[in-house]
Amino acid sequence: MSDGSNTINLVMFRGYGTAQRLNFSGRALRNAPDVAVEGASTLQNLVAALNRIDSNEVANVLVRAVHRGEVWETTSDEEGYFVFAVEPASPLDGAQEWQEVEVHWVDPQDDRGGPPVIAQVLTPPATSSFGVISDIDDTVLASHITSVVKMALEMLLKNAYSRATYPGVPQFYRALAGGSDGQAHNPIFYVSLSPWNLYALINQFLQINDIPAGPVLLRDYGLQLLAALRQPSPKHQVIQEVLDTYPLLPFVLLGDSGQHDPEIYAEVVRNNLGRILAVYIRDVSEGRDAGRRAEVETLAADLAALGVHMLLSHETADFAAHAAAKGLIADRSLTPPPPSERRA
Repeated sequence: MSDGSNTINLVMFRGYGTAQRLNFSGRALRNAPDVAVEGASTLQNLVAALNRIDSNEVANVLVRAVHRGEVWETTSDEEGYFVFAVEPASPLDGAQEWQEVEVHWVDPQDDRGGPPVIAQVLTPPATSSFGVISDIDDTVLASHITSVVKMALEMLLKNAYSRATYPGVPQFYRALAGGSDGQAHNPIFYVSLSPWNLYALINQFLQINDIPAGPVLLRDYGLQLLAALRQPSPKHQVIQEVLDTYPLLPFVLLGDSGQHDPEIYAEVVRNNLGRILAVYIRDVSEGRDAGRRAEVETLAADLAALGVHMLLSHETADFAAHAAAKGLIADRSLTPPPPSERRA
Protein backbone atom coordinates (compact mmCIF):
# COMPACT_ATOMS: atom_id res chain seq x y z
CA MET A 1 0.00 0.00 0.00
CA SER A 2 1.45 3.35 -1.01
CA ASP A 3 0.59 6.99 -0.34
CA GLY A 4 1.71 7.29 3.26
CA SER A 5 0.74 3.83 4.37
CA ASN A 6 3.64 3.79 6.82
CA THR A 7 1.58 6.08 9.08
CA ILE A 8 -1.19 3.50 9.57
CA ASN A 9 -1.78 2.53 13.17
CA LEU A 10 -4.05 -0.38 14.09
CA VAL A 11 -6.07 0.15 17.26
CA MET A 12 -7.20 -3.24 18.54
CA PHE A 13 -10.31 -3.60 20.70
CA ARG A 14 -10.44 -6.48 23.17
CA GLY A 15 -12.73 -9.19 21.87
CA TYR A 16 -14.49 -12.20 23.32
CA GLY A 17 -15.42 -15.69 22.28
CA THR A 18 -15.27 -19.38 23.08
CA ALA A 19 -13.00 -22.32 22.38
CA GLN A 20 -14.77 -22.65 19.02
CA ARG A 21 -15.15 -19.01 17.90
CA LEU A 22 -13.26 -15.74 18.32
CA ASN A 23 -14.75 -12.27 17.77
CA PHE A 24 -12.45 -9.24 17.76
CA SER A 25 -12.19 -5.94 15.97
CA GLY A 26 -10.16 -2.80 15.55
CA ARG A 27 -9.68 0.37 13.58
CA ALA A 28 -7.10 1.61 11.08
CA LEU A 29 -6.07 5.21 11.82
CA ARG A 30 -3.34 7.65 10.88
CA ASN A 31 -3.43 9.21 14.35
CA ALA A 32 -0.59 8.44 16.72
CA PRO A 33 -1.51 5.96 19.47
CA ASP A 34 -3.58 7.54 22.25
CA VAL A 35 -1.46 7.31 25.41
CA ALA A 36 -2.34 9.19 28.62
CA VAL A 37 0.38 11.21 30.36
CA GLU A 38 0.30 11.48 34.13
CA GLY A 39 0.36 15.11 35.24
CA ALA A 40 -0.53 16.44 31.78
CA SER A 41 -1.74 20.03 31.66
CA THR A 42 -5.29 21.03 30.77
CA LEU A 43 -4.04 22.22 27.38
CA GLN A 44 -2.29 18.92 26.71
CA ASN A 45 -5.44 17.03 27.60
CA LEU A 46 -7.51 19.26 25.32
CA VAL A 47 -5.14 18.65 22.40
CA ALA A 48 -5.29 14.90 23.04
CA ALA A 49 -9.10 15.01 23.20
CA LEU A 50 -9.32 16.89 19.91
CA ASN A 51 -7.02 14.29 18.38
CA ARG A 52 -9.48 11.60 19.48
CA ILE A 53 -12.36 13.54 17.94
CA ASP A 54 -10.48 13.98 14.68
CA SER A 55 -10.01 10.26 14.13
CA ASN A 56 -8.14 10.14 10.83
CA GLU A 57 -9.44 6.76 9.71
CA VAL A 58 -8.06 4.74 6.78
CA ALA A 59 -10.44 2.80 4.55
CA ASN A 60 -9.76 -0.31 2.44
CA VAL A 61 -6.80 -1.47 4.50
CA LEU A 62 -6.06 -5.18 4.18
CA VAL A 63 -5.71 -6.57 7.72
CA ARG A 64 -4.28 -10.01 8.50
CA ALA A 65 -4.69 -11.97 11.74
CA VAL A 66 -2.55 -14.97 12.71
CA HIS A 67 -3.18 -17.42 15.55
CA ARG A 68 -1.68 -20.90 16.05
CA GLY A 69 -0.54 -20.91 12.43
CA GLU A 70 -3.98 -20.06 11.02
CA VAL A 71 -4.39 -16.92 8.94
CA TRP A 72 -7.50 -14.80 8.40
CA GLU A 73 -7.91 -11.56 6.45
CA THR A 74 -10.43 -8.74 6.25
CA THR A 75 -10.59 -5.12 5.02
CA SER A 76 -11.31 -1.89 6.89
CA ASP A 77 -14.52 -0.05 6.01
CA GLU A 78 -14.94 3.63 5.16
CA GLU A 79 -14.53 4.61 8.85
CA GLY A 80 -11.48 2.42 9.34
CA TYR A 81 -13.27 -0.33 11.29
CA PHE A 82 -12.54 -3.99 10.67
CA VAL A 83 -14.04 -7.08 12.27
CA PHE A 84 -12.93 -10.69 12.62
CA ALA A 85 -15.38 -13.48 13.48
CA VAL A 86 -13.35 -16.65 13.03
CA GLU A 87 -13.65 -20.33 13.84
CA PRO A 88 -10.30 -22.02 14.52
CA ALA A 89 -9.75 -25.39 12.85
CA SER A 90 -9.49 -27.05 16.28
CA PRO A 91 -10.86 -25.97 19.67
CA LEU A 92 -8.73 -23.66 21.78
CA ASP A 93 -7.32 -24.40 25.22
CA GLY A 94 -10.34 -24.16 27.53
CA ALA A 95 -8.13 -23.25 30.50
CA GLN A 96 -6.64 -20.16 28.84
CA GLU A 97 -8.53 -17.00 29.80
CA TRP A 98 -7.10 -14.74 27.08
CA GLN A 99 -6.14 -15.66 23.54
CA GLU A 100 -3.52 -13.48 21.84
CA VAL A 101 -3.89 -12.98 18.10
CA GLU A 102 -1.17 -11.26 16.05
CA VAL A 103 -2.62 -8.64 13.70
CA HIS A 104 -1.00 -6.36 11.12
CA TRP A 105 -1.97 -4.41 8.03
CA VAL A 106 -0.70 -5.66 4.68
CA ASP A 107 0.30 -4.00 1.43
CA PRO A 108 -1.41 -6.19 -1.20
CA GLN A 109 1.20 -5.18 -3.79
CA ASP A 110 4.15 -6.79 -2.04
CA ASP A 111 2.51 -8.64 0.89
CA ARG A 112 4.41 -6.51 3.38
CA GLY A 113 3.00 -4.16 5.94
CA GLY A 114 3.21 -2.60 9.34
CA PRO A 115 4.49 -4.04 12.60
CA PRO A 116 2.24 -6.60 14.32
CA VAL A 117 -0.04 -5.66 17.19
CA ILE A 118 -1.73 -8.05 19.59
CA ALA A 119 -5.48 -8.56 19.77
CA GLN A 120 -6.59 -9.94 23.13
CA VAL A 121 -9.68 -12.14 23.01
CA LEU A 122 -11.43 -13.23 26.20
CA THR A 123 -12.38 -16.91 26.41
CA PRO A 124 -13.78 -17.50 29.92
CA PRO A 125 -12.30 -20.62 31.55
CA ALA A 126 -14.34 -23.46 33.02
CA THR A 127 -13.70 -22.03 36.51
CA SER A 128 -15.98 -19.05 35.77
CA SER A 129 -19.08 -19.22 37.97
CA PHE A 130 -20.82 -16.16 36.50
CA GLY A 131 -20.21 -13.24 34.18
CA VAL A 132 -20.45 -9.51 34.81
CA ILE A 133 -21.84 -6.88 32.44
CA SER A 134 -21.14 -3.32 33.53
CA ASP A 135 -21.92 0.12 32.22
CA ILE A 136 -18.98 2.54 32.29
CA ASP A 137 -20.07 6.19 32.55
CA ASP A 138 -21.23 7.05 36.09
CA THR A 139 -20.95 3.37 37.02
CA VAL A 140 -17.19 2.85 36.92
CA LEU A 141 -16.02 6.19 35.53
CA ALA A 142 -17.44 9.42 36.99
CA SER A 143 -18.70 11.19 33.85
CA HIS A 144 -21.54 13.46 35.03
CA ILE A 145 -23.65 12.16 32.17
CA THR A 146 -26.75 14.03 33.41
CA SER A 147 -25.05 17.38 32.71
CA VAL A 148 -23.83 18.00 29.15
CA VAL A 149 -21.52 20.81 30.32
CA LYS A 150 -19.87 18.79 33.11
CA MET A 151 -19.64 15.75 30.85
CA ALA A 152 -17.92 17.77 28.12
CA LEU A 153 -15.41 19.26 30.58
CA GLU A 154 -14.54 15.80 31.91
CA MET A 155 -14.13 14.45 28.41
CA LEU A 156 -12.14 17.33 26.95
CA LEU A 157 -9.98 18.58 29.82
CA LYS A 158 -8.99 15.41 31.67
CA ASN A 159 -7.26 12.16 30.80
CA ALA A 160 -7.16 8.58 32.07
CA TYR A 161 -5.02 9.63 35.07
CA SER A 162 -7.12 12.60 36.15
CA ARG A 163 -10.56 11.03 35.62
CA ALA A 164 -12.09 9.60 38.82
CA THR A 165 -13.72 6.35 39.80
CA TYR A 166 -15.97 5.75 42.82
CA PRO A 167 -14.79 4.54 46.24
CA GLY A 168 -14.59 0.76 46.36
CA VAL A 169 -15.06 0.14 42.63
CA PRO A 170 -11.63 -1.46 41.99
CA GLN A 171 -11.95 -3.76 45.00
CA PHE A 172 -15.54 -4.73 44.19
CA TYR A 173 -14.85 -5.50 40.55
CA ARG A 174 -11.78 -7.54 41.46
CA ALA A 175 -13.96 -9.41 43.97
CA LEU A 176 -16.59 -10.10 41.32
CA ALA A 177 -13.90 -11.42 39.00
CA GLY A 178 -12.60 -13.66 41.77
CA GLY A 179 -16.00 -15.01 42.79
CA SER A 180 -16.78 -16.73 46.08
CA ASP A 181 -13.36 -18.36 46.36
CA GLY A 182 -11.29 -15.59 44.76
CA GLN A 183 -10.12 -17.92 41.96
CA ALA A 184 -13.08 -18.03 39.56
CA HIS A 185 -11.72 -15.75 36.81
CA ASN A 186 -15.24 -14.52 36.11
CA PRO A 187 -15.36 -12.48 32.87
CA ILE A 188 -16.30 -8.79 32.96
CA PHE A 189 -17.77 -7.03 29.93
CA TYR A 190 -17.98 -3.23 29.81
CA VAL A 191 -20.88 -1.94 27.67
CA SER A 192 -21.33 1.79 27.08
CA LEU A 193 -22.93 4.42 24.86
CA SER A 194 -19.54 6.12 24.53
CA PRO A 195 -17.99 6.22 21.03
CA TRP A 196 -15.12 3.97 19.98
CA ASN A 197 -12.90 7.08 19.89
CA LEU A 198 -12.75 6.82 23.70
CA TYR A 199 -11.63 3.20 23.75
CA ALA A 200 -7.97 3.88 24.59
CA LEU A 201 -8.90 6.35 27.36
CA ILE A 202 -11.31 3.87 28.97
CA ASN A 203 -8.90 0.96 28.63
CA GLN A 204 -6.06 2.98 30.18
CA PHE A 205 -8.38 4.18 32.96
CA LEU A 206 -9.22 0.59 33.91
CA GLN A 207 -5.54 -0.33 33.98
CA ILE A 208 -4.46 2.73 35.98
CA ASN A 209 -7.14 2.09 38.61
CA ASP A 210 -6.47 -1.67 38.78
CA ILE A 211 -9.98 -2.51 37.60
CA PRO A 212 -10.13 -5.93 35.87
CA ALA A 213 -9.62 -5.91 32.13
CA GLY A 214 -12.42 -7.02 29.87
CA PRO A 215 -13.93 -6.39 26.45
CA VAL A 216 -15.05 -2.74 26.17
CA LEU A 217 -18.05 -2.62 23.83
CA LEU A 218 -18.79 0.91 22.64
CA ARG A 219 -20.89 2.74 20.05
CA ASP A 220 -20.11 4.04 16.57
CA TYR A 221 -20.92 7.73 16.11
CA GLY A 222 -19.17 11.10 16.01
CA LEU A 223 -17.70 12.41 19.25
CA GLN A 224 -18.96 15.89 18.37
CA LEU A 225 -22.49 14.73 19.20
CA LEU A 226 -21.98 14.83 22.97
CA ALA A 227 -25.69 15.03 23.66
CA ALA A 228 -26.15 11.70 21.90
CA LEU A 229 -24.57 10.01 24.92
CA ARG A 230 -27.85 10.63 26.74
CA GLN A 231 -30.06 9.04 24.09
CA PRO A 232 -31.38 5.47 24.03
CA SER A 233 -29.42 2.92 22.05
CA PRO A 234 -29.59 -0.77 21.16
CA LYS A 235 -27.51 -1.44 24.28
CA HIS A 236 -29.74 -4.35 25.23
CA GLN A 237 -28.86 -5.98 21.89
CA VAL A 238 -25.14 -5.86 22.71
CA ILE A 239 -25.86 -7.35 26.14
CA GLN A 240 -28.01 -10.08 24.60
CA GLU A 241 -25.18 -11.01 22.22
CA VAL A 242 -22.89 -11.54 25.21
CA LEU A 243 -25.53 -13.63 26.99
CA ASP A 244 -26.13 -15.72 23.88
CA THR A 245 -22.40 -16.39 23.50
CA TYR A 246 -22.31 -18.01 26.95
CA PRO A 247 -25.73 -19.69 27.36
CA LEU A 248 -24.69 -21.69 30.45
CA LEU A 249 -23.29 -18.71 32.38
CA PRO A 250 -25.45 -16.56 34.70
CA PHE A 251 -24.68 -12.84 34.93
CA VAL A 252 -24.57 -9.85 37.28
CA LEU A 253 -25.52 -6.46 35.78
CA LEU A 254 -24.19 -3.07 36.94
CA GLY A 255 -25.29 0.37 35.78
CA ASP A 256 -26.49 3.78 36.93
CA SER A 257 -29.77 5.64 37.31
CA GLY A 258 -28.81 8.59 35.12
CA GLN A 259 -29.52 7.00 31.75
CA HIS A 260 -31.63 4.01 30.76
CA ASP A 261 -29.76 1.20 32.50
CA PRO A 262 -32.59 0.21 34.90
CA GLU A 263 -35.09 -0.07 32.03
CA ILE A 264 -32.62 -1.90 29.77
CA TYR A 265 -31.59 -4.31 32.51
CA ALA A 266 -35.21 -5.00 33.43
CA GLU A 267 -35.83 -5.99 29.82
CA VAL A 268 -32.74 -8.21 29.87
CA VAL A 269 -34.01 -9.95 33.02
CA ARG A 270 -37.44 -10.58 31.49
CA ASN A 271 -35.90 -11.96 28.30
CA ASN A 272 -33.46 -14.20 30.18
CA LEU A 273 -35.37 -15.62 33.13
CA GLY A 274 -33.10 -17.44 35.54
CA ARG A 275 -29.89 -16.02 34.01
CA ILE A 276 -29.49 -12.78 36.01
CA LEU A 277 -28.24 -13.13 39.59
CA ALA A 278 -28.47 -9.47 40.66
CA VAL A 279 -28.74 -5.95 39.26
CA TYR A 280 -26.79 -3.10 40.89
CA ILE A 281 -27.74 0.49 39.98
CA ARG A 282 -25.65 3.45 41.15
CA ASP A 283 -27.89 6.33 42.24
CA VAL A 284 -26.12 9.24 40.56
CA SER A 285 -28.59 11.75 42.01
CA GLU A 286 -27.79 10.50 45.54
CA GLY A 287 -31.49 10.66 46.40
CA ARG A 288 -32.08 14.20 45.08
CA ASP A 289 -34.32 13.06 42.22
CA ALA A 290 -37.34 11.51 43.93
CA GLY A 291 -39.12 10.94 40.63
CA ARG A 292 -36.30 8.93 39.14
CA ARG A 293 -35.85 6.95 42.35
CA ALA A 294 -39.56 6.06 42.27
CA GLU A 295 -39.21 4.84 38.66
CA VAL A 296 -36.28 2.60 39.54
CA GLU A 297 -38.00 1.29 42.66
CA THR A 298 -41.05 0.36 40.56
CA LEU A 299 -38.79 -1.60 38.22
CA ALA A 300 -37.10 -3.19 41.23
CA ALA A 301 -40.47 -4.36 42.54
CA ASP A 302 -41.30 -5.89 39.16
CA LEU A 303 -37.98 -7.76 39.09
CA ALA A 304 -38.37 -8.90 42.68
CA ALA A 305 -41.50 -10.72 41.59
CA LEU A 306 -39.27 -12.55 39.10
CA GLY A 307 -36.77 -13.45 41.83
CA VAL A 308 -34.12 -10.87 40.90
CA HIS A 309 -32.98 -8.15 43.29
CA MET A 310 -32.30 -4.71 41.73
CA LEU A 311 -30.41 -2.67 44.33
CA LEU A 312 -30.30 1.15 44.00
CA SER A 313 -27.55 2.93 45.93
CA HIS A 314 -24.79 5.48 45.51
CA GLU A 315 -22.39 3.39 47.59
CA THR A 316 -20.35 0.56 46.11
CA ALA A 317 -20.12 -0.91 49.62
CA ASP A 318 -23.87 -1.62 49.53
CA PHE A 319 -23.46 -3.62 46.32
CA ALA A 320 -20.52 -5.51 47.80
CA ALA A 321 -22.45 -6.33 50.97
CA HIS A 322 -25.35 -7.72 48.94
CA ALA A 323 -23.02 -9.73 46.70
CA ALA A 324 -21.21 -11.17 49.72
CA ALA A 325 -24.50 -12.12 51.39
CA LYS A 326 -25.59 -13.83 48.18
CA GLY A 327 -22.35 -15.79 48.04
CA LEU A 328 -21.09 -14.14 44.86
CA ILE A 329 -17.91 -12.73 46.39
CA ALA A 330 -15.67 -13.46 49.36
CA ASP A 331 -16.23 -11.46 52.56
CA ARG A 332 -12.65 -10.22 52.47
CA SER A 333 -13.58 -8.09 49.46
CA LEU A 334 -15.47 -5.75 51.79
CA THR A 335 -12.23 -4.30 53.17
CA PRO A 336 -12.54 -0.47 53.07
CA PRO A 337 -10.66 1.21 50.18
CA PRO A 338 -7.27 2.78 50.97
CA PRO A 339 -7.22 6.54 51.71
CA SER A 340 -5.19 7.16 48.55
CA GLU A 341 -7.99 5.92 46.27
CA ARG A 342 -9.48 8.62 44.05
CA ARG A 343 -12.97 9.77 44.89
CA ALA A 344 -15.66 10.89 42.46
